[in-house]
Amino acid sequence: MIGTNPIIKMDFPDPDVICVDNTFYMISTTMHFMPGAEILRSYDLINWEHASFVYERLDSTPGQTLTDKNQVYGKGMWAATIRYFEGVFYILFVCNDTQKTYLYRSNQIDGPWEKSYVEGFYHDASLLFDVQEKDGHILHTCSRPLEPGSTVSGRINWERRFDHMQQHSGEHIV
Repeated sequence: MIGTNPIIKMDFPDPDVICVDNTFYMISTTMHFMPGAEILRSYDLINWEHASFVYERLDSTPGQTLTDKNQVYGKGMWAATIRYFEGVFYILFVCNDTQKTYLYRSNQIDGPWEKSYVEGFYHDASLLFDVQEKDGHILHTCSRPLEPGSTVSGRINWERRFDHMQQHSGEHIV
């Protein structure tokens, strides 16, 4: 099949795409829009359809709910990453108005999605599952640490198998 450029005639910045069981899933920045974290689905990388939103509302802050003349235009959710590992979909992104890093997971692409937080603010983050480690390490990478020259280690408090997270800036990943 041959497509035309642009393939998608809408704005989907910062796309991240995975393939699971011959189906492609894409997530991109949705900024201040609610519902948010839209996931698209394709079977050929040319024709895309809506698959799911990860959240209806993020944190319902005054800016996100447009309360008392507050707004988050141009802020909100940015640069999400989507991963699939051992039967679970993972979505990781930051929110520029809350200064938080969010981690969502679900057994199905259409949800329900379970929300958790990763300590720190990691812009342009990604997840890498290290299957060589017996204790199930998740390596978290980002374009830069929160503060120049800093590195962060922390734990994602899940009741499931993965509980270790390390953060490295991109220039330290080879």
